[in-house]
Amino acid sequence: MPARRRAYTAAFFVPAALYLAVLAAARVIPFGDNTLLLWDANNFYVSFLSYWRGVLAGGHDLWYTFNRALGSSMAGLAAYFLLSPLNWLLLLFPANAMALAYSALVVLKIGLCGLTMFIWLQRRYASGWKGLFFSTSYALCGFMAVYAFHVMWLDALILLPLAALGIHRIVEGGKPFLYIAALWLALVSQYYMGYMLCLFSALYFVYLAGQAKIGLRAFFRRLGAFVPASLLAAGLAAAVLIPAVYTVLRGYSLFDVSLLTLTPVNTALSVLYKAYTASTGVLQLKSGGPNYYVGIPLLVLALSYFACSAVPPRKRLWSLGLLAVFVLSFLFTGPYLVWQAFNLPNYFPARFSFLFSFLLVDLAWQGAAAIPRSGQRRLTVWTVALAAAFLLLTAVLLSQLQYIEYLADRFSKEKEE
Repeated sequence: MPARRRAYTAAFFVPAALYLAVLAAARVIPFGDNTLLLWDANNFYVSFLSYWRGVLAGGHDLWYTFNRALGSSMAGLAAYFLLSPLNWLLLLFPANAMALAYSALVVLKIGLCGLTMFIWLQRRYASGWKGLFFSTSYALCGFMAVYAFHVMWLDALILLPLAALGIHRIVEGGKPFLYIAALWLALVSQYYMGYMLCLFSALYFVYLAGQAKIGLRAFFRRLGAFVPASLLAAGLAAAVLIPAVYTVLRGYSLFDVSLLTLTPVNTALSVLYKAYTASTGVLQLKSGGPNYYVGIPLLVLALSYFACSAVPPRKRLWSLGLLAVFVLSFLFTGPYLVWQAFNLPNYFPARFSFLFSFLLVDLAWQGAAAIPRSGQRRLTVWTVALAAAFLLLTAVLLSQLQYIEYLADRFSKEKEE
């Protein structure tokens, strides 16, 4: 097998194998009796996936069902929960093995996240095998760890690096076909996360064009390719989007514009400490900070990107501006709601934080690549020291806090409320 193919294969299997090891340690199906069917996965998705398996097997109707109340359309539900192409794999599992099928879907999507991120790093920066560490960190980021029970959201994480690569090709004057395909598939697979990817694509186009230092005439030529490509992707997904929007508008009131304010939705501290840990709890799932954790070493490398003189100031300024957009979106209600389709999440906060994780991993690679060889040993020492300091801090905090009882107490209070 050629070296490049081995690298791509490893990019898929390494994060998938690591996650399988975690499942084995936690005795999760197929290694024990526990399951990933937590929260909405248990309350909704497993039933929906079971129905979808029946649709694929020819036993249920795609558009209308009498299994919901006295009968109801399936268009909105299918567009939100069921249209991922990977759901065809449900046919490989018996109808009574949905817990195993769910675990398989999560592991598969984690592997694909590692693969597409590695493709981005390889095609954009010629990363080689070194990119494996960064792609694995993306595939196992905090968003994935916390929201694995929202399996239908994970397709967006797979497609994000491909969409970014497509946008990069447009900015470089190339063809828009990869971007169109990635955005179309994101909108079809799960239009809610696809919407977030549309917003990010617009920002990322401006970001890459600004960094590329192209002239005004060239910028408008690239914009003349980007906008039609975006509209074409949305148009190709219209068969799914129009019924979904119609169904949503029938069931929800219109958004109140007065909610677009700068009222704090998170504190700066609650956003900051999520860079340190991907842990969560019941209260965190209700109204906690964004889940963007990518690992302490990558965080150090991302910070080194801004401190490294080898990176042009123009690029650092544009990167800082894009990160600032996300930080402000984490902190204030107005931009926070814009990212999430003008709807305040009921549990599972900051659902757009995976986009920030992608940016951190990308900047971490650029920071690592920009460090002179003479400074790499010093970086390693500081990274190990910082990680050790965080571990020591964790040990001190946990020795003072009976965290298991704390979570159990909070959970019981939550249920009583």
